[in-house]
Amino acid sequence: MLPTLFIAAAATILGVIASRRIGFSMARTSSRLIWLIRPGSIAPR
Repeated sequence: MLPTLFIAAAATILGVIASRRIGFSMARTSSRLIWLIRPGSIAPR
């Protein structure tokens, strides 16, 4: 039971890190694209 828990924990941590990295890079790229395509349409926070 212990190795299964360890593998599940490692997979969860890696998944969280990967999704956070992918989400961050995607948000940066999409915000850059939005600013390039429609400048001024979205008010900056």
